Amino acid sequence: LDMHDRAPLVNIQAFNDVMAFFKKSKTVYNPGTHVTNILSNVTLSILHGIPLRTMGRSAKMFLDFEMRPDSMSKEDLALMKAFYAAGAVLGQFSSTEVKKTVYDKLNQAITPDSDSSYLTKLNSYSKYERAKAQLAKYDNMASEIYAAEDNIFRLAAFLNTAGNIQVRDGSKTLNADQLEEAGLAGRKMFLDYDIDARMIRAMRQSFMPFISWSYAIMPVLGRIAIEKPWAMANVLMTYALMQATLGGGEDEEEKRKVAPDYLRDRAWGGLGPYMHMRLPFIGDEQNPVYFNLGKYIPMFTLFQPPPGESKLAGQEYVPGFLTPSGPLTTLISAMSGYDPFTGKPMHNPTDTQWDKLVTTGKAVYNTMAPAAVNANFWKNVGDLAEGTTGPTGVEKSALFLARNLGGLGLYQFNVDESAFYQRKEVK
Repeated sequence: LDMHDRAPLVNIQAFNDVMAFFKKSKTVYNPGTHVTNILSNVTLSILHGIPLRTMGRSAKMFLDFEMRPDSMSKEDLALMKAFYAAGAVLGQFSSTEVKKTVYDKLNQAITPDSDSSYLTKLNSYSKYERAKAQLAKYDNMASEIYAAEDNIFRLAAFLNTAGNIQVRDGSKTLNADQLEEAGLAGRKMFLDYDIDARMIRAMRQSFMPFISWSYAIMPVLGRIAIEKPWAMANVLMTYALMQATLGGGEDEEEKRKVAPDYLRDRAWGGLGPYMHMRLPFIGDEQNPVYFNLGKYIPMFTLFQPPPGESKLAGQEYVPGFLTPSGPLTTLISAMSGYDPFTGKPMHNPTDTQWDKLVTTGKAVYNTMAPAAVNANFWKNVGDLAEGTTGPTGVEKSALFLARNLGGLGLYQFNVDESAFYQRKEVK
């Protein structure tokens, strides 16, 4: 009973609703998270040795099953039913991280009534169906799309493992035990969010809302490192070759020296390759463009520190999953007036009471709003519309639209303007 206790750390519905909305705003409502989720799963599939054609077949089967099951062959339909029956999707993100409020609302709709007449029971179940129909619209759709991005790859793992089991056992058809083995493989090869650990649940419901990803990816990468170290080496070698090929010329290191700080980020605390890769076919020598390919490599992102100044005790080497974040840290800032990471005041000495209120409101908004529509996004939209230029007369780059709305990690900077900012910072 203790091991399977799922009681929340804070049993206050309002707090749990805020936390659930925060998680959704940073995941299912954020285009960048969707792109990262898909491309990270592609990397995991390659590490597991799942062929690309199997991934393609899995995507088609999954979409057909969800949208037009009548068009599927009997064999494919039976495979899909076996996939779900084998428990491969029990650990999906939407079922464990963000759906508590959905289940609560459905439960409230069928609460028992003192009148046990059949008419009352029918009325209760009709309320249940109405609540379910309302929840099945936009909010639930966003969560299910996010879950589908994982389940397509779980299905690919299931199909690939089932084929390997057939070869291993010399079977023409798979029995229940073999299908269950394939289903467990599909669940374990990708992230299993069905977490019982009390400490992890307490952390993800308070100051470390996204520790589940790190906790779930560690055993996956650990098994690959032990069972298929060559697969991990191949991915890292391919990444290094791509970076060397797309380097942009011999002056690349000189450009990185004057580039914004984030373009000098390396994996593994500075020991690994650059996270951002130059795209020489976009931009020019004065305005180079970089793509954050490293964030789609789970071996890199697991140990990356958070962006900006939000670093635990100011330490660059502390991974993001160990760094507090979310509504509670923002609440500390709002109540104290200080950034809990840097110790710097949130407000300027000359700020009026209204200025302080706006600054605090902006911090709260940025915490709760999807990254696609945070305050920086609206500021960049305004600068682009007005043709605002930087201190050296360079117009603002429009690539923030690709990041916020398309989820692609594309970044551009002007060499002279970046050098100006660096000289100013040094001074």
